Amino acid sequence: MGIEYIEKIVKLINEVETHESENILEAASKICKATLDNRSIYIFGASHAGILSQEAFYRAGGLININPIFAPEVSVDRSPITLTSKMERLVGYGETIAESVGFKEGDILIVHSVSGRNPVTIEMANTAKLRGVTVIGITNMSYSRKVTSRHPSGKKMYDLCDIVIDNHGEIGDACISIENAPQKVAPTSTVVGATILNSIFSEAAKLVSEETEVSHLNPYSREKLCPVLGFYTEETWEKACEKCIEILENEGIGHTMSMHTNNENIVREFSLKKPVSRLLVNTAAALGGVGATTNLLPAFTLGCGTVGGSATSDNIGPLNLINIRRVAYGTKELEELKEEGSCVNTCSVDNSRVNENEIEDIIRKVLDGIIKK
Repeated sequence: MGIEYIEKIVKLINEVETHESENILEAASKICKATLDNRSIYIFGASHAGILSQEAFYRAGGLININPIFAPEVSVDRSPITLTSKMERLVGYGETIAESVGFKEGDILIVHSVSGRNPVTIEMANTAKLRGVTVIGITNMSYSRKVTSRHPSGKKMYDLCDIVIDNHGEIGDACISIENAPQKVAPTSTVVGATILNSIFSEAAKLVSEETEVSHLNPYSREKLCPVLGFYTEETWEKACEKCIEILENEGIGHTMSMHTNNENIVREFSLKKPVSRLLVNTAAALGGVGATTNLLPAFTLGCGTVGGSATSDNIGPLNLINIRRVAYGTKELEELKEEGSCVNTCSVDNSRVNENEIEDIIRKVLDGIIKK
C-alpha cells in the first residue's frame, strides 16, 4: 500500500503535464523574450501562496533575474497570522503594493493564488496589466470558479491573466479525507505550484536561438545574463574561427572563450588568433575560467588584458590584492646611466623610406583606434 498523499501529488502532477504543458511552454517563452529585452520578472503571492515567491528567489538552480514582491502584511511570518487574511481582503492594498513596484511595459508578473478571489491578488494583476505587463497566473480553476470574488469589480484573478495555469487541485486545496474529521487535510497547491514554477523556468532555460548577425543591436550576439543560448553555425572551423573573433570584438574581447575539440592543430590556431585572455578546451567556460575545472588560478575576478581595458590578463588572486611596500636603494649614478646610453648618440635611423605623409597617416590611425575604444 502506497502513501496516499504522495499518490495524490503524483496524480495531480500528471494531470498538470497533460493539460497545462502548452501554457507552461508559452509562459517559458514569454519569460525568455522579456529577459532578452532587459525586462524584469516579478512574482507575487499572499500568505501561503507567497511561498512560491521564496521558492523562486535566490535559489540554487533557479533563475537569477527573479524579483519577488514581498509584502510584510500578507507574509506567513506576520503576527498575528490572522492579520494576513484581513489584509489580503482589504480593497486598495494590492494596488498600493503594485504602485510601489514600478512595473514597466514588457515586464512579466507571475501571480499565485489558489482561490483567486481576494482583492490583493486581483489588484496586483490588474495594476500590472494596465502597465503593459504580461501576467501569468497559477491558480486552482475548479476552486476559483466555485467561489465568489471579494473584489468590488466582481473579477477574479484568472480574468486578468494573459496565461492561466491550473494546478488541478481539489476545492479547498486539501486532498486527504480523515475518518470522523470535519474537513480534509494535506494541501497540494504549494507542491504542485512549485512544480509548475520550476517547469516554467527549466523550459525557459532550454530555449536556444540560432543567429547569423553579430552586432550591438542584436542581443542574442551579446552577453546574456539569462538562460538563453545564441548559437551560430559555420561550414568549416576556419569560418567558425573568424565568427568567434567577430563575436568577441562585438562584446567580450579579452575575456574568456571555451571550445570543444580533440584536434590540437585547431586548438593552436584558435589560441594564436583569439583576442582572449583564457582559451578553455573541453570544459565548461563558467567553471573552467575561474579555475574550478582547470589548473588556472581559482578566482572570480578575471582580467581581460589591455585589449579588454584591464591592467592584467591574469585571474586575480590573493597576491594581486596584497599591498606591498618596497624599499629600494640606489645602485647607479646618473653618470653611469649616461655612459650605458651613450650608444644612442652613435645610432642612426634611416628615414628615407618613411615620408611625413605616411607618418601622419599612422598617427591618424592610432588616434582613430583610441577614440573608437
